[in-house]
Amino acid sequence: MMFIGDSITRHLAAALLRAVGSTDEVVVGHADFDLTLPGRDARLSFLWRPYPWNVTEALLEEVPALPRPPSVVIASFCLWHALHVRDADAFAEDAAELSAAAAKVGARLPGLRLLLCTCPHTVTALQGTAAKREALTPRRVAAYDAALRALPAATWRRLGVAALSRACGDACSADGVHPQPVVFDALMQVMLGMLGV
Repeated sequence: MMFIGDSITRHLAAALLRAVGSTDEVVVGHADFDLTLPGRDARLSFLWRPYPWNVTEALLEEVPALPRPPSVVIASFCLWHALHVRDADAFAEDAAELSAAAAKVGARLPGLRLLLCTCPHTVTALQGTAAKREALTPRRVAAYDAALRALPAATWRRLGVAALSRACGDACSADGVHPQPVVFDALMQVMLGMLGV
């Protein structure tokens, strides 16, 4: 299983470790890591690729080149674009290019399942910096999320980070950007159900 993207996918990787009873911890920060899941012939890989074009490159170049490609790729790439680029229309174009690349990779690697995380619910008052409070407003992040929901459903299955974190409410936000671990644990159960695990 490979997680590609930003901190949302890193938190999901941590939730997978909790779900399988692993005592390993994810590497915190902007770094790649690989772990073997306990009692299984399975690996968890995380690639820090926070922008859609980073994920596109990883899907086209890194994933097919692996000696043992993953059976599942989970991607999230909303937050850094919203924070640093702040252009939902450009994001929609970047996400469409990524979706086209994902379709190509899916055709080259039969059986590869692609999951796309929607954008999280944000809470401006809890965000720790002025830049985040200005950029990661619920309105802007919702516009980014709409761009993700417009992508072809045939390529990606969507993991509803937006819906679950919004339904849980502001109290379920850890820092105004990331949901609390319990939300990621629930998302992991949804994801495992989607995958038939």
